[in-house]
Amino acid sequence: MSASTKLSSSVKALCFLAESHPTPKTSKEIAENSGINASKLRKLLSLLSKAKIVESNQGTKGGFQLLKSPKIIQLQEIYCAIEDRKAFHLKVAEINGHDNYNYEEYFDNLFSTIQVDIENKMTKISLLSIMNYLKIKSKFKWYIIWQIATSSKEPTIHNDANSICHCQRTDVSEVPWESLWDNL
Repeated sequence: MSASTKLSSSVKALCFLAESHPTPKTSKEIAENSGINASKLRKLLSLLSKAKIVESNQGTKGGFQLLKSPKIIQLQEIYCAIEDRKAFHLKVAEINGHDNYNYEEYFDNLFSTIQVDIENKMTKISLLSIMNYLKIKSKFKWYIIWQIATSSKEPTIHNDANSICHCQRTDVSEVPWESLWDNL
C-alpha cells in the first residue's frame, strides 16, 4: 500500500470513528463503511493504536474508538503513526552522472527543504478540519459534553492532551460550557 493510500485510508477510518463516536466499531464495520481492505485496515488500526490515536477493546461490545478529539489529531501525527519513511522519499544517488557536478547534494538539500515544508503543512491540518471540509459531522464533542453535563464534579481540562476528566454531576447549569466547547 502506498504512503498516500495508507494516509487516506487511515483518515477515512478515523473520520468514521469520529462520526460514530462513542460506539466502538469493529474492523469489519469500518472496512465495509470505508471500502478499505479489512486486512490492510487492521494493520493501519494497529499502528494507530500504538500511537494512541485509537484504542481497541475486546469482547462482544468491543471495537475501535478514537482516544482524542478530532480537533487535536494532526495529519502529521496520523502519517507518522502509519509510515516509517519520509513523505517525500526519492533516491538521489541514482541521478549522478560522469560529470563534475554535485547533483546529489543539490537534490538532497532540495528534498530536505520540501520535506520540512510538507511536515509543517501537515501539522496545521487537523482531522476535524478534514471532516469539516468533507461535511462529516463528528459526534466526539457532543458525547464529551454530554458526559460532563451528567457528572457531579467539576471537570478538569488537561491542556497537554486536551482531554477532560470528570465524575458525576447533578446540576448542568454549573457546567462551564464556553470553556469546555473551546477546549474540545
